[in-house]
Amino acid sequence: MGVHTLAELVGAWGHHVSRLEREARAHPAAGSRERADVWGVYDLIAANYLRDVLEPLMQALGDRERADMRSALDAVDQRFLGFTVPDVHKIVQRIDGGGPRSAWWWNRIPERGPVLDDVAYMLPPGDPDEAG
Repeated sequence: MGVHTLAELVGAWGHHVSRLEREARAHPAAGSRERADVWGVYDLIAANYLRDVLEPLMQALGDRERADMRSALDAVDQRFLGFTVPDVHKIVQRIDGGGPRSAWWWNRIPERGPVLDDVAYMLPPGDPDEAG
């Protein structure tokens, strides 16, 4: 992996959020999981790891630089919040298996679409936390 600027990493988070949002809105009904051209829960997990990288980098910036980058990051975060709902049962974290995380983005899941279909498929039948 090459060296990336913070602006490039914020842009990558924005790209992930845009695609996840677009697919959640374009494929709201069950059955999208069978489509090879849509992203699933592991793509959401990858996006979350990317967002994990951004937070400490933001904190390392000086006040002026942090304010500039925070504005761009907040705009993407708001879009993410707009198509996701609380993952109260921490289903995404359970699928990831990386242990509990307190960052807010790890506690969100798209309210519909291929990621939710993927999650529902991966949970054992009768799981009390079954998505949907």
